[in-house]
Amino acid sequence: MKQLPKAGDTSDAEIAAFADQEIRIVVTKDADFQDSHLLRGTPKQLVRVATGNIRNADLIALITRLLPALETAFNEAEFVDLSTVGLTIHSRRNR
Repeated sequence: MKQLPKAGDTSDAEIAAFADQEIRIVVTKDADFQDSHLLRGTPKQLVRVATGNIRNADLIALITRLLPALETAFNEAEFVDLSTVGLTIHSRRNR
């Protein structure tokens, strides 16, 4: 958050633009990012956390466990859902 232009007050569009410019992956629970990715192609790379309510420690453990699979997923996809049962890899969009 500290690296974002307006820290916690940075808009979704600004976050997506920043991530695209810096070649970063947006990790979010916010469905608005999914809509923006699917409709406008931004952010270019997205992980949507679809775990429902989960303790922070459990979420960190889940991401840590799935990190190698997440890295591999972005070789073939731009959008990945992360849930308590694993990853759903969405095919790369044709542009």
